[in-house]
Amino acid sequence: MKIVHYSIVTYIVILCLSCSSDDDTPVTTTSTDTEQETPVITTITTKDFEVTIDENPAPGFELGMIEATTNQGTLVYSLKTEEPTGAFAIDASTGKLTVKDATLFDYETRTQLTATATLKNGDVTKEAKVNVTLNDIVAEVVNGNIQFPDVNFKNALLAFDSDNPLRIDTNNDREVSVGEAEAVKEMNIRHNNISDLSGIEYFTALEKLNCSNNDLITIDVSRNIALTELTFTKNAIINVDMSHNTALTTLTCGSNPIENLDVSKNTALRYLDCSFGSLTTLDISNNIALIELRCNNNQISILNITPNKNLTIFECNNNVLNDLNMKNGNNVAFTDVKLGNNAPLQCIQVDDPSAGYLSSWIRDKGTNFSSDCSIR
Repeated sequence: MKIVHYSIVTYIVILCLSCSSDDDTPVTTTSTDTEQETPVITTITTKDFEVTIDENPAPGFELGMIEATTNQGTLVYSLKTEEPTGAFAIDASTGKLTVKDATLFDYETRTQLTATATLKNGDVTKEAKVNVTLNDIVAEVVNGNIQFPDVNFKNALLAFDSDNPLRIDTNNDREVSVGEAEAVKEMNIRHNNISDLSGIEYFTALEKLNCSNNDLITIDVSRNIALTELTFTKNAIINVDMSHNTALTTLTCGSNPIENLDVSKNTALRYLDCSFGSLTTLDISNNIALIELRCNNNQISILNITPNKNLTIFECNNNVLNDLNMKNGNNVAFTDVKLGNNAPLQCIQVDDPSAGYLSSWIRDKGTNFSSDCSIR
C-alpha cells in the first residue's frame, strides 16, 4: 500500500512541474484595497465685460475678449441675450466680441448696449454680463472751422454746381465754419460716396436735406430740428430715428433695408415714401395730416389707415398684406390706389363696397371689398 501511495504523490508533483513549465504567464495578484481616484470637479471663473467706444463703429470692430478660465477641458462661448438683438457677435472658442450690426451703435438712438454671454464646459455653465457704453461723436471745431471726418462730405459741401447751387463756403477759404453752416437752409449732397454725415449737426437751420445715393449706414439728424424735407434713398440704412424731427412734412427713405420706421412723433408728415425696404409693420395712426403714402415692396402684412382721412394717394404693391383696413370715412378722396401683388389679401375693408370709384383701385384678382372683413 505504501508503494502505491508514494507513486501517486510522485505523479502529482511531476504533473505540477510540467504545467508550470508549459505556462510562462506571470501570476498577478489584485488587492481588494486599491484606492479609487477622486473625480475632479470642473470649475469656470469669469468676470463681466465692460468697454466704452465711439459711436458708429465699423462692422466687425473688435470690442474685446471675455476673460474666463477653466481648470480642465475647454470653454464654449455663446450669447444668451442681447439688447438690442443682433448687435454683437462672439467667437465660440475664444470669447472675442465684435460688432455685428454697426447701425445699432448710434449714440442718438441709445447710449448703452448690453448682452449676457454663456460660458460652457460640459455640463457646467457660467454667465458674464456685457456692457458697451457709447461716446457721442461730434465733429471737432478748430479755429471756428468744422473738421469733417468724411472728406467726401466736406468736398460735397464745398462744391458749387447745378446740383448744389447754394454757396456754403462764402469766404472761399476751402473750409466750412460754424457760422457758414448755421446759415444753410438747403443741402443737396446726393451721389458723393459719403459714408459719414458727422458735422451735419452744426447745420441747425437746415430745412431741406437730400443725401440720396451715398454709402450711409446710419443717419443722425437729431439736432437738425428745423428739417421739413428729408430724402435719403438708395443708401444702406437699417435703423433710423426721426423722433426729434417733429417739423418734417416730407420723408423719402426708400431703397434702404430699413426694418423699423417709427414716425409716431412726425405728426406734420404729409408725404411718406418708404418703398423698397424691409418693413414688416408700419404704424401711421398718428400721421393724420398724411396725404400721400407709398410703402411698395416691403414685407408688411397688416395695415390700418382708418385715422388717415386726408390720404389721396396710397400705394402698397408687392407686400404680403392679409389684413387691410381702409375704412377712413373718406374713400371718395382717393385719386390713386395701388395694391397689386398681395397674394394673401382676400378682403379690403372700405367705406362702401358698392361705390363706383373702387373700380379704379388696382388690386389682385380675387381680392374683394367689404364694409366688414370680419364677416366672410
